[in-house]
Amino acid sequence: ATPEQPGGWSRYLGVRGRLEWKQDNLPTAVETFKEMFEYCKSHDLSGRAIDAVHMVAIVGTPEQQIEWGQKGIQLAEETGTTGWLGPLWNNLAITYSDQEDWEKCVDAFRKAREYHWRHGQEIHKLYADYHIGWALRMKGDHQEALTWLRPVLAWAERLENDDVIGQASQDIGEIKIAAGDTQAGIELLQRAK
Repeated sequence: ATPEQPGGWSRYLGVRGRLEWKQDNLPTAVETFKEMFEYCKSHDLSGRAIDAVHMVAIVGTPEQQIEWGQKGIQLAEETGTTGWLGPLWNNLAITYSDQEDWEKCVDAFRKAREYHWRHGQEIHKLYADYHIGWALRMKGDHQEALTWLRPVLAWAERLENDDVIGQASQDIGEIKIAAGDTQAGIELLQRAK
């Protein structure tokens, strides 16, 4: 591919950036994804431009993750590329959780849920609901967290999704222990394990 071939060149940049990411060369990967973004914007490839933004929001510094995550959300909204909004809001929520900004984390997971419920499959909806419960627990809103985590646990059991069963059991167990019900909490943590 050459720069005269927009479809191929934009794909090449995306693959190159991912290889740099996997080789743990994050600053170089960020620059490649920024180059991809500018190239895609100038060639009217909005889907690939959003992919580039999404990747900067994964591999960049915490500040870049927020800046580019918000840039991606704005671009997806402007171009009507709504299928990207769930993942973009998810990534932003994870960045806020890394910074322990639980208020913004909860808000971002709620926005992500909105789009996962519109465009996602059942498993995406399950994880979207789980993440709100988890973020609320981390924020300290235990009672509200339980209103999400209990139904998520039942839903995961119905789907036989061990990952979410384990995660929800751990969160509910931690809440039980924080409330003084150590025995029930330990049982849930053992189940999670």
